[in-house]
Amino acid sequence: ANPGKFSYVKPPHFIGNTFVQAAVYAHNPDGTGAVPFQNSIDELGAAELARLIKPGMEYLKSIDPLLLGASGGNARYPEDPTALNGMFLNGEIDFACNFGLYGVAIGLRDGTFPEGAEQFIFPEGNMIKNKNYLVIPGNAPNPAAALVMTNYMASVEAQASKLEIAGMPPGIDPWTLSDDEVAQLTDASPGFVGITQAELDANTAPDTNATLVDVIEATWLEYIERDSADSIEEIVERAVSNLN
Repeated sequence: ANPGKFSYVKPPHFIGNTFVQAAVYAHNPDGTGAVPFQNSIDELGAAELARLIKPGMEYLKSIDPLLLGASGGNARYPEDPTALNGMFLNGEIDFACNFGLYGVAIGLRDGTFPEGAEQFIFPEGNMIKNKNYLVIPGNAPNPAAALVMTNYMASVEAQASKLEIAGMPPGIDPWTLSDDEVAQLTDASPGFVGITQAELDANTAPDTNATLVDVIEATWLEYIERDSADSIEEIVERAVSNLN
């Protein structure tokens, strides 16, 4: 439906990689979603990984002619989420796949999403959820200052501020907080648009094992972007060998 009205961020950007991984989960030939992709490449092996990702890669290949710009000969893959959201705001595409539990609420508030935009589940049962962290490198020139900043970012005040302003979910466990602190975070939440927390919880999936990410990315770049005539099995074998 609606050919030419969809695209996704191009790998190797992590948003593009995550979209590809979610598509691979959804088309797992064994119907087990993310489960086998929690294993390392050493545990799976190249042949098994190729078998698992082949249906997903073939699906992505099949929709390539239906993406934005493909009717003119070249599908347009945005380089980053800013470009993707710009396409969505301008009406070039009808929906955009991105990270951010509160991204739609923030986009509507800031005018970076079109009026009437809502969240929805896609792909069902296979929406990858992950976390980010604050890390102090061992060679930090000012470790004491870095510790002060990191400690502040773990405070309820900082967590509520980034939740309200940027829509970034709090990274502290609510059951460790007082009732007043929980209320502070609740009040700061931008809220969901067209979806519930229960629906999100029922459809999340874990991130891909880190050792598989570069292989899946390399396979997409060769099989989809460069339109290689080589088989997925050959491409995966080559990508795995390049890791070593």
